[in-house]
Amino acid sequence: MKTKETIRERKTMGTLLPVILVLAVVPLVCIIHKYDSGLQSQPWFSQAGTVYDFFLYYKSRLLLVIGVVLACMAGGYLYSKKETVFRDDNSRFVMICLGCFVAFSLVSVLFAYSPGEAFWGGYEQWEGFVVLFSYAVIFLFTYAFLHHEEEIYILLGAFALGALIVGVLGAFQAAGYDYMKSGWMHAILTSLEASVLKVKVSLNFEEGMVYSTLYNPNYIGSYAALVLPVMAGLVIWSKRIWLKAVASLAVVVTLVSLYFSLSFTGFIGLGASLVMLAVFCVPVLAKKPRIGIPVLGGLVAAAVLLIAVRPAFLDKMWNRLTQTTMAQGTHMIEEIFVRDGKLVVRTNAGGETEIGVSYKDGFLYEVQDGQKYQAVEKNDVSHTMVLTLKDNETLHFSQASAEHEGKTYPMLIVSGGGDSWSFLWRKDQLIYQNIFGKLDELQEIPHFGFENNMSLANGRGYIWSRTFPLLPKHILVGAGADNFVYEFPNHDYVGKRNNGFEAQIMSKPHNMYLQVWVQNGLIALLGMLGIFLLYAVGTFRLYFARGRKGFLPNMGICVFLGITGYMVAGLANDATITVAPLYWALLGIGFTINRLAAAEK
Repeated sequence: MKTKETIRERKTMGTLLPVILVLAVVPLVCIIHKYDSGLQSQPWFSQAGTVYDFFLYYKSRLLLVIGVVLACMAGGYLYSKKETVFRDDNSRFVMICLGCFVAFSLVSVLFAYSPGEAFWGGYEQWEGFVVLFSYAVIFLFTYAFLHHEEEIYILLGAFALGALIVGVLGAFQAAGYDYMKSGWMHAILTSLEASVLKVKVSLNFEEGMVYSTLYNPNYIGSYAALVLPVMAGLVIWSKRIWLKAVASLAVVVTLVSLYFSLSFTGFIGLGASLVMLAVFCVPVLAKKPRIGIPVLGGLVAAAVLLIAVRPAFLDKMWNRLTQTTMAQGTHMIEEIFVRDGKLVVRTNAGGETEIGVSYKDGFLYEVQDGQKYQAVEKNDVSHTMVLTLKDNETLHFSQASAEHEGKTYPMLIVSGGGDSWSFLWRKDQLIYQNIFGKLDELQEIPHFGFENNMSLANGRGYIWSRTFPLLPKHILVGAGADNFVYEFPNHDYVGKRNNGFEAQIMSKPHNMYLQVWVQNGLIALLGMLGIFLLYAVGTFRLYFARGRKGFLPNMGICVFLGITGYMVAGLANDATITVAPLYWALLGIGFTINRLAAAEK
């Protein structure tokens, strides 16, 4: 009997190995990859196109292999007509939503600025269509081809082991021991590419800041929101001592990592999970107030203790949410661009001037509609001009010269409020010279919302205000996976400088839903949301006010709490290859747990 059971477990382990790799290994992959971004041809990117990636590329390649293997396995199951769940109406709706997500993501590749990147992945994301398809296959496999509680134990056990390792590395970073600076890690990082053996690995994170193997402290927040409810459920409801122990340690180190990552979105996601837990518990606790009151009191006491241990924590978190840095909110010049050959300058007090410029023995300035201003001082000898706008805002215009590609050009300098903008007079027009030394036209940038809140959520207000105008043109088809960098107005030089992003390239909108909409289209986004809504409705129908007992029903609730926390954190975090595979695998597992729990009823 034991021999037969051992054989069955080994067969199960082999079948589940690809999903085990997704849950336990993929988040840990960190190997350096040197590649050509292809962006050096863009005027808003630097001259150097070589980029080094530590966290994303090889995760994407491993996911591609896993996706192919799971697709073959799923095809084999369907061909052999083994039992699946595709026969009920709910599954048909799920498959329709999944089909919309995949189909419209694929169609978006055809309309992408860079179809190659949209298909295979590209700059700072490596989450092309092949990876999105792998997500779909991972979800499909965990949704349709799991049938036993033992399989759930195996997968959640792998998830717990992976979470423990990610959390331990984060906890060491919090203590000042960053694994990225160690010799053994350098050997792993450079193990697959000999051309980078002598590259010195360093990241621009302050000591004590946690990012673990997830690329960015923000993604610690999404990861923690997804992981913690599941690990807490395993601590309470698992029947296996070793799994309780691993999950307990994972909870501790994940909380430490979240705490020192300062990821406000992570705490928001975790808070949403707790609120949802309270919703599930209300009917039970109302019947048993002797249990409910101590539980609520314990949560309040834990929160007070957390604040008492590190009282400056709330201030830091609030500052990250609402801070206005020196680069944000202190600039007189709000917009500057060329329209119909004339230079338009707008200020934060609402002033606007339009300057016609011509060149003959020096610049000649022509003020349009000059009665708007209190005073105009012009010196034709030194080629300077001063405009005093309303609220005593003063603009200075002066002439200089600059070299570009071995030639000398006249240059117009516009300054005000401590900022200056330089334009070369080239081919009878004004061209802006950016920080990379490249020439580009300054254009009027469409924007919507956050007029007085550009610094909201650490600058997300600015990013979202430039992303919203992109949405209407992507109702059916998106810009293509990993093509947000081409769609976002990275040539918004004034807005980026004013909000502290002058040297940064915006490759993500810092909102998972805006990211999917812009890159894959609104219908793909609705497909993704449709799957979650079907899952949420099914979970509430199954567990709410039912007083269920046992491993499966309670873990069904805990997995749902993790999924919910991740979705809420996605309001201010992008989908990333470091965390998204876990979401899709757990979403499928959540459906399966619900199905098995319903069968136990």
